[in-house]
Amino acid sequence: MKKLILLALTVGSIATAQAQKAGSILVYGDVGIKSKSTTNDDGIVGTNNPEAIDLKLRFTPGVGYQFNDWWTVGMNFGVSYHKTNEDKDNPSSPEYRERTLLVGPFIRMTMPLSRTFFVFHQFNIAYLDGKRTEDNPTPVSDRVWDSQGFLANIVPAIGVNVSKCIALNFSVGGLQYLRTKETNNFDASETTRSNFGFTLGRQVNIGVSANLGGKRHVGHREPGMEHRRHMDMDNDDDMEIKVKKKKVKIEEED
Repeated sequence: MKKLILLALTVGSIATAQAQKAGSILVYGDVGIKSKSTTNDDGIVGTNNPEAIDLKLRFTPGVGYQFNDWWTVGMNFGVSYHKTNEDKDNPSSPEYRERTLLVGPFIRMTMPLSRTFFVFHQFNIAYLDGKRTEDNPTPVSDRVWDSQGFLANIVPAIGVNVSKCIALNFSVGGLQYLRTKETNNFDASETTRSNFGFTLGRQVNIGVSANLGGKRHVGHREPGMEHRRHMDMDNDDDMEIKVKKKKVKIEEED
């Protein structure tokens, strides 16, 4: 992780232009994959030790419109998948699978530090739709939980421009509020959960963003510059006419 961050800073230090431009379309996203396998040794010789698996997948893209160098508004999307099994080699061990979809708006405030580095704070609101399944070989039907809710969070991050339109984004958590209501198919009960989390400094996320298009910066013009240009052109014409008249007068004298 440290080597990746150092590489990004090195590449970003030679970037020749800032990626953020007024009127551009911001496209970004991050992908997360986490796989963990744990073997529980029961201490008994000759017995099979249960091996638990835990797999997490996440993909969260977003798209927005950048009004100026500071403010961007857009929409977030996301999908995540989580699978666990306490003993993958045991046919009677249940397997839990969870899928979550999210969609919602965001607003981002960007503060450029230089042509290479910038910081931003992003506030997200998202609607959540989830489904959790217990795949148990013993019962006739599997247990299924359906959930809906919303998520609100604010995330500070650091960006590094690596080209004229591409940047790497690094965040280390933030503030989050989550509220969900879950129902199941076996007793129709409902469970409401709410959670407030402070994860600043406790997790690291790396994403990529691109700014497409945008307005070109027009060169600096002072008031009256265009009028003075026409006046200079008129003066040049007058000087040319005077030179021609003087030339004609000299020829007549000869």
